[in-house]
Amino acid sequence: MNTNKSQSCSSLQNTLRQSNATRKMNQLSRHGHKLLRTSCGMMGFIFISCLVVLRICIASGATVVPSSYSFNPLLLDLTQSLRDTPFSKELEAAASSSRSCVSQSYVWNMHRINEMPSGTYEYLSKNYVTLMPFIYKIYIDRSEEGEYFGTNGAQTGELLYRHVLAEDFWRSNIVSTEDVLLLGAHGSMLKERNKVIPTIKLMWPSMSETQVNDLFEDIQGLINGIPLTFDNPLLSLNALAAPGGDILGNGVIFPAAIVMGDGIIDKLLDMGLGANGPDFVHAHEYAHQVQFDLGVYNDANAPPSPIDTRDKELMADAFSAYFLSHDNGGNMSTPEILELHKTAFTIGDCNFESKNHHGTPSQRSCASMWGAMQAINGNERRNVLRGRKLDDTTTTTTVMSPTLLRESFDSALHDIVSLNPDICPFPEENDSGECIAEMVPIIVKLKLDGFAAETMWSIKSKTDGTTYMAKSYSKVNDFTHVSHYVCVHPDKEYEFYILDTFGDGILDGFYSIHNGTTGSLLVEGLGDFGRSISVPFSLSLCPGMMPITINIQLDFFAVETSWAIKAADGVEYKRTSYGVDDKETNVIETVCVHLEKEYTFSIWDSYGDGIQKGYFKIFNGTSIEDETALLAEGDGESIRKSAEVQFSPTLCPNKVLITLAFQLDYYSVETSWSIKPNVPDGEEIASKRYKVEDRKKFVTELVCIQRGEEHILHVLDTYGDGIINGGGFKAFIGQSVEDEDNLIFERNGNFGRSTSVIFSV
Repeated sequence: MNTNKSQSCSSLQNTLRQSNATRKMNQLSRHGHKLLRTSCGMMGFIFISCLVVLRICIASGATVVPSSYSFNPLLLDLTQSLRDTPFSKELEAAASSSRSCVSQSYVWNMHRINEMPSGTYEYLSKNYVTLMPFIYKIYIDRSEEGEYFGTNGAQTGELLYRHVLAEDFWRSNIVSTEDVLLLGAHGSMLKERNKVIPTIKLMWPSMSETQVNDLFEDIQGLINGIPLTFDNPLLSLNALAAPGGDILGNGVIFPAAIVMGDGIIDKLLDMGLGANGPDFVHAHEYAHQVQFDLGVYNDANAPPSPIDTRDKELMADAFSAYFLSHDNGGNMSTPEILELHKTAFTIGDCNFESKNHHGTPSQRSCASMWGAMQAINGNERRNVLRGRKLDDTTTTTTVMSPTLLRESFDSALHDIVSLNPDICPFPEENDSGECIAEMVPIIVKLKLDGFAAETMWSIKSKTDGTTYMAKSYSKVNDFTHVSHYVCVHPDKEYEFYILDTFGDGILDGFYSIHNGTTGSLLVEGLGDFGRSISVPFSLSLCPGMMPITINIQLDFFAVETSWAIKAADGVEYKRTSYGVDDKETNVIETVCVHLEKEYTFSIWDSYGDGIQKGYFKIFNGTSIEDETALLAEGDGESIRKSAEVQFSPTLCPNKVLITLAFQLDYYSVETSWSIKPNVPDGEEIASKRYKVEDRKKFVTELVCIQRGEEHILHVLDTYGDGIINGGGFKAFIGQSVEDEDNLIFERNGNFGRSTSVIFSV
């Protein structure tokens, strides 16, 4: 280690600690440090020097700063292209905490960067370490042999399959299209000396052998100190299309290639877009190969601009969705096509001034919608956008030539960029609290401080990873109260994530979330959360329990009436009495109870004449309109002094509760299932896609089905090898998975890509 450099770091750190202490003692207000930050930013070269030294003084003790060496000029074009992809630009913005708007991709990046030790990602990014897996794959080892996709190879089978489809689809329409290699860039490459050393030498030819080896050791120390080490998705979070030819100008001919980083695949998996998201990114990169052949990038003299690049990238989004939606191409179903639009939205960027701006989230999703519409016949186009099921008899056999598709896109470009609702039927921002069927509103409220632009937040489903809203603010929101309606599904668990980019929270501020229907408080907190905080919440009235509803018609003497609910084990769940103001009212109260227990409802009249012309009823759930959910009832006058009724709540009123049990393998992200009635166009009852954290777990899922009707369970493995290493699944009547007498069926995991089971109870 360089001793002088170490001493300089120590000196700088001590100086900073002393200045921090002095600054805190002399703060005139809690905003003092923010004012200092502004003045420090105007100190020019001093401020920049601080950043450079701080980047060296990270915990791992890095000794080599590659940016001080001459970079190989033959690699500059590709390296700049890699750094200008939307994935790289989103990471760059997240690392610098500089943002004019928030995309879902950006919020995810902020989470991952904040998990690293301070300064680590900045060093890895600015010194090209995160580009090494791609440079190695493109310039040193452009080989498909043994290639895999995703950290654990979860998407290998799927992407290889889609790649063959893309080659066949586009080759049949473009005579000049050559074979395009499909390659993977892996963060794990960075721990292999025999791969990293030649990559460093290629990137920095002027480095000595000692400096090359020191840089390799620095990289090992840095990455071993971050979450997931060499499997961290930020190390390979990119995807690109590399043209074929003499790309180095040295006479060596390279074949055309698409390179998919493990990081972008793992990111999409983590965001709940693992089934079709990687397909969209791959098809987008293949669309660039089509654009190369069409001459879209032939004007080498035209300087790139944000608008020019955006238009080319939106065209690639449209071509991607066209191929994947077409019967002769990807032949995706309606739910899969809708996930393409969601993926396009998720990876949109807000780098409006960058010459490599790829389009806002809404614009990218709109381009995807337009492309899908071109592949669908007639009236079915709108159905794809609205999420309705396609008529299985409708097929598309005509494939538009790429030239004609390009001309059609150019004609529609203005409508796509301006988000014409005829092409892009996005829901308008919801200020009314009205939601479509099967969704309910929640209300997010914040009191912002004088630095509103530092605040951003998101709401994400913990169930499937879907981001329901991501929001940021600008200076015009300083010192304001803001309120937003968000439509969510009532049966999911959620995470509210709020971030202050400077790291001091919202000064004298607060945040809260209320149920927009009932007004009940779901989340609340003060602004003193520092840099960020994640808060789980659920719309369920009874998390981990279930609601029952008590409905009582009181008489004039309401003060005489009281009641209680007690379980068979003696635990009392609720006791209520009434006052004078409750006379002759019809009261409705919800009580949270546990399943699989017997309960006693006791009601008393202190005078001993019952409830005159009154009654009491107990319902399963929260509705008193559904008489089929009635658990118990009684006439008010028959109570006299007291009365008791026994009842047992059920999760599935008038239906049968079954339990699906899965023993998952290491590749849990490959496994998903759905269940529906075994009839034509049967509506899906329940479904689940598993995540990385479910690896090797034994998981159970509760489902309510109609008694006596046939149902079909469909299980999918995206890689195509089933649930390996002893995996499999079972179904039981009821909640117990121990009672073999209630076993409905059992299957092992050797089913290849998919299997279906038809059953009834």
